[in-house]
Amino acid sequence: MPHDRVVTVIERTSPDGQAVIALTDEEIGRVVRQVQRLKPESVAISLLFSYAGNEHERRLADALTTLNVPITRSSVLLPEFREFERASTCVLNAAIEPVMRRYLSNLTARLPGPTITVMTSGGGTAGVDFVAAAPVHTLLSGPAAGVVAAGAVARGAGFEDAIALDMGGTSTDVCLIKAGQPEVSARSRRRFRTGCRRPARARWTTCSSVPVATVTMGRSATTRRWAAARAAPLAGPACPGYTPE
Repeated sequence: MPHDRVVTVIERTSPDGQAVIALTDEEIGRVVRQVQRLKPESVAISLLFSYAGNEHERRLADALTTLNVPITRSSVLLPEFREFERASTCVLNAAIEPVMRRYLSNLTARLPGPTITVMTSGGGTAGVDFVAAAPVHTLLSGPAAGVVAAGAVARGAGFEDAIALDMGGTSTDVCLIKAGQPEVSARSRRRFRTGCRRPARARWTTCSSVPVATVTMGRSATTRRWAAARAAPLAGPACPGYTPE
Protein backbone atom coordinates (compact mmCIF):
# COMPACT_ATOMS: atom_id res chain seq x y z
CA MET A 1 0.00 0.00 0.00
CA PRO A 2 1.63 3.31 -1.05
CA HIS A 3 2.05 5.72 1.84
CA ASP A 4 0.27 8.49 -0.05
CA ARG A 5 -2.87 6.33 -0.09
CA VAL A 6 -2.91 5.96 3.71
CA VAL A 7 -4.81 8.38 5.95
CA THR A 8 -3.84 8.42 9.61
CA VAL A 9 -6.41 9.01 12.35
CA ILE A 10 -5.87 10.77 15.67
CA GLU A 11 -7.38 8.30 18.13
CA ARG A 12 -6.29 5.46 20.35
CA THR A 13 -8.00 2.47 21.90
CA SER A 14 -6.32 0.52 24.72
CA PRO A 15 -5.81 -3.28 24.64
CA ASP A 16 -8.85 -3.67 26.89
CA GLY A 17 -11.08 -1.74 24.47
CA GLN A 18 -11.23 1.59 26.29
CA ALA A 19 -10.78 4.91 24.47
CA VAL A 20 -7.45 6.47 25.45
CA ILE A 21 -7.63 9.24 22.85
CA ALA A 22 -11.22 9.93 21.88
CA LEU A 23 -12.17 10.08 18.21
CA THR A 24 -13.80 13.49 17.75
CA ASP A 25 -16.38 14.51 15.18
CA GLU A 26 -13.90 17.07 13.83
CA GLU A 27 -11.31 14.36 13.28
CA ILE A 28 -13.85 12.16 11.50
CA GLY A 29 -14.72 15.05 9.21
CA ARG A 30 -11.05 15.64 8.39
CA VAL A 31 -10.50 11.96 7.61
CA VAL A 32 -13.56 11.80 5.36
CA ARG A 33 -12.44 14.88 3.40
CA GLN A 34 -8.92 13.52 2.99
CA VAL A 35 -10.14 10.10 1.87
CA GLN A 36 -12.59 11.73 -0.54
CA ARG A 37 -9.75 13.62 -2.23
CA LEU A 38 -8.04 10.26 -2.94
CA LYS A 39 -11.09 9.09 -4.94
CA PRO A 40 -10.86 5.46 -3.76
CA GLU A 41 -12.66 2.47 -5.24
CA SER A 42 -12.84 0.95 -1.77
CA VAL A 43 -11.70 1.77 1.77
CA ALA A 44 -9.94 -0.32 4.42
CA ILE A 45 -10.21 0.75 8.07
CA SER A 46 -7.75 -0.78 10.51
CA LEU A 47 -7.12 0.84 13.89
CA LEU A 48 -4.94 -0.32 16.76
CA PHE A 49 -6.72 -2.66 19.22
CA SER A 50 -10.02 -2.33 17.35
CA TYR A 51 -10.65 -6.03 17.97
CA ALA A 52 -11.09 -5.14 21.65
CA GLY A 53 -13.20 -2.03 21.05
CA ASN A 54 -14.61 -1.30 17.60
CA GLU A 55 -16.48 1.96 18.23
CA HIS A 56 -13.91 4.14 16.45
CA GLU A 57 -13.84 1.93 13.37
CA ARG A 58 -17.63 1.78 13.31
CA ARG A 59 -18.00 5.57 13.50
CA LEU A 60 -15.45 6.08 10.72
CA ALA A 61 -17.20 3.52 8.54
CA ASP A 62 -20.57 5.17 9.11
CA ALA A 63 -19.16 8.54 8.07
CA LEU A 64 -17.38 7.13 5.01
CA THR A 65 -20.56 5.55 3.62
CA THR A 66 -21.20 8.89 1.89
CA LEU A 67 -18.46 7.91 -0.59
CA ASN A 68 -20.61 5.01 -1.87
CA VAL A 69 -17.69 2.58 -2.08
CA PRO A 70 -17.12 -0.77 -0.32
CA ILE A 71 -15.70 -0.41 3.19
CA THR A 72 -13.77 -3.15 5.01
CA ARG A 73 -13.44 -2.91 8.80
CA SER A 74 -10.66 -4.98 10.34
CA SER A 75 -12.71 -5.41 13.52
CA VAL A 76 -15.39 -7.18 11.48
CA LEU A 77 -13.21 -9.07 9.00
CA LEU A 78 -10.54 -10.30 11.44
CA PRO A 79 -11.33 -9.34 15.06
CA GLU A 80 -8.14 -10.62 16.66
CA PHE A 81 -4.79 -9.31 17.87
CA ARG A 82 -1.63 -8.90 15.76
CA GLU A 83 -1.89 -5.50 14.13
CA PHE A 84 0.18 -6.15 11.00
CA GLU A 85 -1.62 -9.31 9.93
CA ARG A 86 -5.04 -7.78 10.65
CA ALA A 87 -4.25 -4.60 8.71
CA SER A 88 -2.68 -6.49 5.79
CA THR A 89 -5.66 -8.82 5.49
CA CYS A 90 -8.03 -5.86 5.69
CA VAL A 91 -6.20 -4.00 2.90
CA LEU A 92 -6.14 -7.06 0.67
CA ASN A 93 -9.85 -7.55 1.16
CA ALA A 94 -10.56 -3.92 0.25
CA ALA A 95 -8.35 -4.20 -2.84
CA ILE A 96 -10.27 -7.10 -4.37
CA GLU A 97 -13.78 -6.42 -3.03
CA PRO A 98 -14.91 -4.11 -5.89
CA VAL A 99 -13.82 -6.66 -8.50
CA MET A 100 -15.46 -9.58 -6.68
CA ARG A 101 -18.69 -7.66 -6.11
CA ARG A 102 -18.97 -6.80 -9.82
CA TYR A 103 -18.21 -10.37 -10.84
CA LEU A 104 -20.70 -11.96 -8.44
CA SER A 105 -23.34 -9.37 -9.30
CA ASN A 106 -23.03 -10.16 -13.01
CA LEU A 107 -22.99 -13.91 -12.31
CA THR A 108 -26.12 -13.92 -10.16
CA ALA A 109 -27.92 -11.68 -12.67
CA ARG A 110 -27.19 -14.13 -15.47
CA LEU A 111 -27.95 -17.20 -13.31
CA PRO A 112 -30.93 -16.17 -11.16
CA GLY A 113 -32.24 -19.68 -10.63
CA PRO A 114 -29.59 -21.87 -8.95
CA THR A 115 -28.02 -21.26 -5.55
CA ILE A 116 -24.43 -20.19 -6.14
CA THR A 117 -21.65 -21.00 -3.71
CA VAL A 118 -17.99 -20.03 -4.02
CA MET A 119 -14.88 -22.03 -3.15
CA THR A 120 -12.84 -20.70 -0.21
CA SER A 121 -9.18 -21.04 0.73
CA GLY A 122 -10.12 -23.53 3.44
CA GLY A 123 -11.46 -26.04 0.93
CA GLY A 124 -15.14 -25.42 1.65
CA THR A 125 -17.73 -23.19 0.03
CA ALA A 126 -19.51 -20.01 1.08
CA GLY A 127 -22.53 -18.06 -0.07
CA VAL A 128 -22.41 -15.15 -2.49
CA ASP A 129 -23.20 -12.48 0.13
CA PHE A 130 -20.36 -13.60 2.42
CA VAL A 131 -17.81 -13.82 -0.40
CA ALA A 132 -18.82 -10.43 -1.82
CA ALA A 133 -18.09 -8.79 1.56
CA ALA A 134 -15.04 -10.90 2.48
CA PRO A 135 -13.38 -12.03 -0.77
CA VAL A 136 -10.00 -12.33 0.95
CA HIS A 137 -11.16 -15.79 2.05
CA THR A 138 -11.04 -16.91 -1.61
CA LEU A 139 -7.47 -15.83 -2.45
CA LEU A 140 -6.13 -19.40 -2.25
CA SER A 141 -9.33 -21.11 -3.36
CA GLY A 142 -7.76 -22.37 -6.60
CA PRO A 143 -5.02 -24.45 -4.93
CA ALA A 144 -7.50 -25.53 -2.24
CA ALA A 145 -9.93 -26.81 -4.89
CA GLY A 146 -7.13 -28.80 -6.49
CA VAL A 147 -6.35 -30.47 -3.17
CA VAL A 148 -10.02 -31.30 -2.50
CA ALA A 149 -10.34 -32.81 -6.00
CA ALA A 150 -7.13 -34.81 -5.55
CA GLY A 151 -8.44 -36.19 -2.26
CA ALA A 152 -11.68 -37.29 -3.92
CA VAL A 153 -9.76 -39.03 -6.72
CA ALA A 154 -7.46 -40.73 -4.21
CA ARG A 155 -10.38 -42.02 -2.15
CA GLY A 156 -12.06 -43.29 -5.30
CA ALA A 157 -8.89 -45.23 -6.11
CA GLY A 158 -8.78 -46.73 -2.62
CA PHE A 159 -6.12 -44.49 -1.07
CA GLU A 160 -6.88 -42.66 2.16
CA ASP A 161 -3.43 -41.08 2.38
CA ALA A 162 -1.98 -39.28 -0.62
CA ILE A 163 0.07 -36.34 -1.82
CA ALA A 164 -1.74 -33.88 -4.06
CA LEU A 165 0.31 -32.35 -6.88
CA ASP A 166 -1.25 -29.48 -8.81
CA MET A 167 0.74 -28.01 -11.70
CA GLY A 168 -0.66 -24.68 -12.85
CA GLY A 169 0.59 -21.94 -15.11
CA THR A 170 3.34 -20.47 -12.94
CA SER A 171 3.70 -22.85 -9.99
CA THR A 172 3.48 -26.47 -8.90
CA ASP A 173 1.75 -26.96 -5.55
CA VAL A 174 1.69 -29.99 -3.24
CA CYS A 175 -0.34 -30.88 -0.17
CA LEU A 176 -0.48 -33.85 2.19
CA ILE A 177 -3.81 -35.67 2.46
CA LYS A 178 -4.42 -37.84 5.51
CA ALA A 179 -7.42 -40.10 6.05
CA GLY A 180 -8.96 -38.76 2.88
CA GLN A 181 -8.91 -35.12 3.96
CA PRO A 182 -6.36 -32.29 3.77
CA GLU A 183 -5.51 -30.50 6.96
CA VAL A 184 -6.92 -26.99 7.31
CA SER A 185 -5.10 -24.35 9.30
CA ALA A 186 -7.48 -22.31 11.44
CA ARG A 187 -5.26 -19.28 10.88
CA SER A 188 -2.51 -19.37 8.31
CA ARG A 189 -0.14 -16.59 7.33
CA ARG A 190 0.72 -16.85 3.67
CA ARG A 191 2.51 -14.90 0.99
CA PHE A 192 1.06 -14.62 -2.49
CA ARG A 193 1.80 -12.74 -5.66
CA THR A 194 -0.37 -9.93 -6.92
CA GLY A 195 -0.63 -11.48 -10.40
CA CYS A 196 1.44 -12.54 -13.37
CA ARG A 197 1.03 -9.18 -15.07
CA ARG A 198 2.57 -7.29 -12.17
CA PRO A 199 5.97 -7.45 -10.49
CA ALA A 200 6.17 -10.32 -8.02
CA ARG A 201 5.63 -9.00 -4.52
CA ALA A 202 4.89 -10.88 -1.33
CA ARG A 203 1.68 -10.14 0.55
CA TRP A 204 0.60 -11.51 3.92
CA THR A 205 -2.91 -12.56 4.79
CA THR A 206 -4.38 -14.34 7.80
CA CYS A 207 -7.24 -16.63 6.80
CA SER A 208 -8.24 -20.27 7.16
CA SER A 209 -6.60 -22.19 4.33
CA VAL A 210 -5.46 -25.56 3.10
CA PRO A 211 -1.68 -25.79 3.74
CA VAL A 212 -0.43 -25.90 0.15
CA ALA A 213 3.32 -25.65 -0.50
CA THR A 214 4.71 -24.33 -3.78
CA VAL A 215 7.71 -26.46 -4.73
CA THR A 216 8.61 -25.33 -8.25
CA MET A 217 7.42 -23.53 -11.37
CA GLY A 218 4.46 -24.51 -13.50
CA ARG A 219 3.94 -25.66 -17.04
CA SER A 220 4.41 -22.21 -18.57
CA ALA A 221 8.06 -22.23 -17.48
CA THR A 222 10.46 -22.29 -20.40
CA THR A 223 14.14 -22.94 -20.72
CA ARG A 224 16.06 -20.10 -22.29
CA ARG A 225 19.68 -19.21 -22.59
CA TRP A 226 21.68 -16.46 -21.04
CA ALA A 227 22.95 -13.93 -23.53
CA ALA A 228 25.83 -13.14 -21.16
CA ALA A 229 29.33 -14.60 -21.03
CA ARG A 230 28.29 -18.21 -20.56
CA ALA A 231 25.49 -19.84 -22.54
CA ALA A 232 24.01 -21.84 -19.67
CA PRO A 233 20.34 -22.90 -19.75
CA LEU A 234 18.11 -20.87 -17.48
CA ALA A 235 14.61 -21.93 -16.51
CA GLY A 236 12.02 -19.25 -15.83
CA PRO A 237 8.29 -18.54 -16.05
CA ALA A 238 6.94 -17.33 -19.38
CA CYS A 239 3.80 -15.73 -17.98
CA PRO A 240 3.47 -12.30 -19.68
CA GLY A 241 4.80 -9.53 -17.50
CA TYR A 242 5.84 -11.88 -14.70
CA THR A 243 9.01 -10.91 -12.83
CA PRO A 244 10.32 -13.68 -10.54
CA GLU A 245 11.93 -12.81 -7.22
